[in-house]
Amino acid sequence: MNTTPPALSFERITVDCVNDIRTILLENLETGSGVVLDFDKTGTIDLAGIQLLLAFFRDAGQRGVPVQCTGTLCEQLVGRLKLFGFYGEACDSPEKLCEALKSYFGER
Repeated sequence: MNTTPPALSFERITVDCVNDIRTILLENLETGSGVVLDFDKTGTIDLAGIQLLLAFFRDAGQRGVPVQCTGTLCEQLVGRLKLFGFYGEACDSPEKLCEALKSYFGER
């Protein structure tokens, strides 16, 4: 039976809430069944949030836990990725974001 895990969604991924989000993400990694991140409601992200996502994708890759990104990426997330030099090409879809985060650590 192939079931998709429930999507995790966060309105903000910023320094003031990354510890709480990190706890939620790690709990979901422990299941080993995969994680879905839905960016539809994410309206704010900062450098701490991007660092959290990078660490999460690294940990998921090391554990062999699949991660899927869905939803619509806000302009701020796309702009911040470019601003921090994380990525040269426009990241205008959740699929591209997922691939970019995975490839940062050599994962595919």
